[in-house]
Amino acid sequence: MLVQSATHEAEIAAENAVLGGRRALRHAVVPHGGFTDPEYGSVGITEVEARRKQDCAVAVVPYADLDRGIIDGHQVGSCKLIVSRATQCVLGAHIVGEQAVEVVQIAATAMRAGMCVEQLADDLELAYPTFTAVVGLAARRISRTLGLIPLASTEGGGSERLRAAEWALRSG
Repeated sequence: MLVQSATHEAEIAAENAVLGGRRALRHAVVPHGGFTDPEYGSVGITEVEARRKQDCAVAVVPYADLDRGIIDGHQVGSCKLIVSRATQCVLGAHIVGEQAVEVVQIAATAMRAGMCVEQLADDLELAYPTFTAVVGLAARRISRTLGLIPLASTEGGGSERLRAAEWALRSG
């Protein structure tokens, strides 16, 4: 069904046949999607599956919160990110909107690398303004929910603010 999976299977089969190897195939993280209008992209498990198995945190960020969505006139869609509360690892991402198949690759890479949501939120500097920023925004929302992004006092006023990029604050 998926071109990337079939290609990977063929490479391993050819390598095993020619070199006499016994390398096995493991489809650990396989993003998929459809080039509909709007596009959809998905990787990992759904929110329903995740909640059946464990306690999780979920964030949904609409494309209307993206500067790129506003600039390009593509405000229809959203990104749902699902994270384990216990491990803080990404369990799944489901995106509907402009370039969703490309955007979901960020979440798939984070999942395959074993990144925790805080790394996805703060350590990975995504280009701005892009549609991929929606994954970073969702990761920041979950990080705040889990208490991973600390609150810092501002000088003089004593009020608290989140330490996040200014452009991310308006959607938080």
